[in-house]
Amino acid sequence: RQYFLEGYYPSGKKNKTDARIPSGALLKAVLMNGAQYMTGVDNGGSVFPSVPYDDIQNFGRISLIDSLSLSDKTNLEA
Repeated sequence: RQYFLEGYYPSGKKNKTDARIPSGALLKAVLMNGAQYMTGVDNGGSVFPSVPYDDIQNFGRISLIDSLSLSDKTNLEA
């Protein structure tokens, strides 16, 4: 939310003219877009294999570094 409120989108640099109030749907979409798949899930000592979108991991784990473009901080390609 702060990323959009402070105008980092779309350039990755803070710019007041790009500031916007994000909807809840936009925030959820950004998080889901940068999710990372997991190869397995630890469950008390044993690791269960997992595939994308299964009942164990769903969309995977959140990775903000892969969701938000920050100038000179991430390798995100637009």
